Amino acid sequence: MELLAKNRNRDARVGLSLFSLLLLAYIWGSTYYQLLDAKNEAIQTAQKDARNYARTIEEHTIRTLQTADQAALFVSEHYLVSGLRFDLLSYMKSGIILGDILNQVSIVDQKGELALSNLPMKKTNLADREHIRVHMEKDLGQLFVSKPVLGRISQKWSLQMTRRINHADGSFNGVAVVSVDPFYFTRFYDEINLGKHGTVTMFGEDGIVRARRDGKSAEVGQDLSKGMIFKAALANGSGDMRSTSVVDGKERLFSYRKIKNYPLYVAAAIGIEDALAPYQTRKIEALRLSLIASLLIIAFSVFVIAMVGRLQRSEQHALSANAAKTSLLHDLELQKDELKASSDRLDTIVQNAADAIITTNDRGDIESFNHSAESIFACSAKDLLGRNMQQLTPTLQAGSWKLLEAGVLGVVEGVRNGGAVFPLEITTSKVHVLGQDKFILIARDITERRKVERLQQEFVSTVSHELRTPLTAIRGSLGLVAGGVTGVLPVQAATLVKMAYTNTERLTQLINDLLDVQKLESGLLSLTQVSCNLAKLIDEARDVNQAFATRLEVNIALHNPTPDVQVNVDAGRFQQVMANLLSNACKYSNQGDTVMIATKLLASDRIRIAVSDRGPGISEEFRERIFQKFSQQDSSDTKAKGGSGLGLSISKAIVNQMGGEIGYHSTIGEGSSFYVDFPVYSG
Repeated sequence: MELLAKNRNRDARVGLSLFSLLLLAYIWGSTYYQLLDAKNEAIQTAQKDARNYARTIEEHTIRTLQTADQAALFVSEHYLVSGLRFDLLSYMKSGIILGDILNQVSIVDQKGELALSNLPMKKTNLADREHIRVHMEKDLGQLFVSKPVLGRISQKWSLQMTRRINHADGSFNGVAVVSVDPFYFTRFYDEINLGKHGTVTMFGEDGIVRARRDGKSAEVGQDLSKGMIFKAALANGSGDMRSTSVVDGKERLFSYRKIKNYPLYVAAAIGIEDALAPYQTRKIEALRLSLIASLLIIAFSVFVIAMVGRLQRSEQHALSANAAKTSLLHDLELQKDELKASSDRLDTIVQNAADAIITTNDRGDIESFNHSAESIFACSAKDLLGRNMQQLTPTLQAGSWKLLEAGVLGVVEGVRNGGAVFPLEITTSKVHVLGQDKFILIARDITERRKVERLQQEFVSTVSHELRTPLTAIRGSLGLVAGGVTGVLPVQAATLVKMAYTNTERLTQLINDLLDVQKLESGLLSLTQVSCNLAKLIDEARDVNQAFATRLEVNIALHNPTPDVQVNVDAGRFQQVMANLLSNACKYSNQGDTVMIATKLLASDRIRIAVSDRGPGISEEFRERIFQKFSQQDSSDTKAKGGSGLGLSISKAIVNQMGGEIGYHSTIGEGSSFYVDFPVYSG
């Protein structure tokens, strides 16, 4: 009998283990195929979007080319009739020839000389230009679209669109030239949202880009002739493909189209990263749910196997003695009491929790309501049981409860008994009980928190402003005294005045930092960004901060010549960032050291400015919070080096707001290098 019981229990454990393994295989297999379908769906959707965008761009390009062609035909016909008496400028001013699209309209005579132009002109021979030479050699019978060229008269990049002008006998009489700004196309491309890595490109049968927008800058002139997109477009005319760009090396979903009647192509592309972004979110959630389900299955299997083993031992005890039954019954009674006690403790915790805890069904009907919920909503649980949660949170849409699996609803409007509206922060979780979906909502009244946050901001702003006014007067007076306005001070008095003046400067800087932090947190910090010469900014930063470095017996030097580029920044805030980086580097340098400023072009559109020292470096435990407010490497830094711990936090916020990035490299015992990256401004 005992052997039979052992075999039966062993078979039960083996069967349960196999069932659990099959269930786990089903869960992960199902998850894999669902994610595979989701990924394919994301790719297909993105490819369809790229196709629609390509059609839109194609239509816009055709309309623009037709406008340019009509202008060229119009100019050709009037030149044949009027010759050099043709008043081209009047037609431009009257709007008959569209000036918002065209940079320049001109006539080149049969010798290649510039004969007429709407712009101020000088004697110029253009016979060497491709868009003139091609018509001098033969009659194309259609509009010719050139590569991007820099106009000798307009001094602007343009796409030269030309038509041959013939005498009545068909002989060559000149060329009508209309110049289209390639960035006219990219301004239209700006209105198309293709994501962070999306691109729009117009290129010719020669593979040269006429206009391109990659989300960060507009460009012309690149050669795509070795790329897969160009080869596919040349072979097929129109189509879709997934390829890596020869311009920036990023993988994208392309849709390309041949421009009817013109030797041009347009291509719209969506980055694979952008296309798969929704899928990645879904993937993380699916894997998380599958992992949770797997853990639950494993835990359940282990629990059941353990219970089977326990049952086996109980049966063995039952066979050996009747006393074991009494012990087992006693154990079960104890477990029952423990379960009841656990249930009572859980109920006590829920009822006495500081936050409101509410359970609902999948329709939002309230099934339980703890004491804190009664207090927050000013009504009793018995009055609300069975009623819909939307009565307490009317801003939530009816039927939205099935979306609560997301976990966080954020801040919504709550309504107390009597109609008072207050801010409510809600988090949710979904459970499945007896075949039904149930939702647990944890709600918190954040009215007081909002008040405290507002009071904190108002307090910092008020105190800072109130302190700065008298502090400015004190600082000015001390400066006058230290400067000898009241006469020569005794040595001891002069030392004390200098100490007081230095501390007023530190306090003024701290107040300014606090005000900047308050502006940044409230979104009130405004920037005036203009195109600035980087070399001048760097020279100014070095000169302004050299006096501070000299006081610490440190020198500031340029590691290399600054590239002659422009950056679009707020000059004052840029200098504030440089002052923070340079002052930090000087303070952590040894006497006699040199702080280096280095500039480096990372690519054609990015510039890096780095400030390096040979100080002690940044400890590993401090690196995660180095850009946080009031952060110092250790408790002695504030006293030994000075500062509030706000400089890097403010600098990071300013750099980010100006479209740049900030970071650092550090080696213990060898020093640190903080850098900021900005886009190169191309006008």
